[in-house]
Amino acid sequence: MANVTRKELLKEPDEFITTTGSVMKWIRENPRRFGVGLAVIIVILALGFGLYFWKGHREQSAMSAYFKAGSDQKLVAGVAADYTGTRAGKLSKLRLAGLAYAKGDTAEAIRNAGEFIDTWGSNDILTYQSMLIMARAYMDRKEYAKALPSLDSCITGAQGVVKEEAMYTKAVALKALGKNKEAAVLLGDLVKLTAEAGLSRELFQPEPSPYRSLAAVALAEMSTTAGVSLDAK
Repeated sequence: MANVTRKELLKEPDEFITTTGSVMKWIRENPRRFGVGLAVIIVILALGFGLYFWKGHREQSAMSAYFKAGSDQKLVAGVAADYTGTRAGKLSKLRLAGLAYAKGDTAEAIRNAGEFIDTWGSNDILTYQSMLIMARAYMDRKEYAKALPSLDSCITGAQGVVKEEAMYTKAVALKALGKNKEAAVLLGDLVKLTAEAGLSRELFQPEPSPYRSLAAVALAEMSTTAGVSLDAK
């Protein structure tokens, strides 16, 4: 292949200049079409920026209303209804679940906890708290089998006191379902878990986990009343 000289390169048309010239020529020949297209682009950009700022303002307004609502069930329900899709609107469902459970309304507690879990979109501590509320509500209704899936999720994914409560509550549910041996094994695991956790948390939490004592008492009762063989210290 022959070498291309600088003089020959300079004779080659510049692609950018050629393209720009073609565009400018088209604009001169089609001013109305260009104007319409430019207007459409401007409108799309304006709508995009407007939607962005509107969503940001709505999120701020929702969070402000959420904090002002406090524990007023009616106000919290208003935030959930008026700000659907916002973080505050979703958090309102969790708060409503807790408020309903505290008042003994297990049906509302289950419904709101379920809606929070379905919309929150993250397996974090808040999700596990809502699962515990749902499980407690089912336990109060003596629907023990329905409490198990939420408790299993907490045991698998949560840490600390949330996991400990889920383990203890599941053991109670298993015992109520007549599965004493499974309950005893789980209680034994809980005693061991809280013993290990107590050592690591000694500087921050000198008090032992309350679920360690509850599990030990439950194990002792099962040992004497049902003849279950236990080996948990």
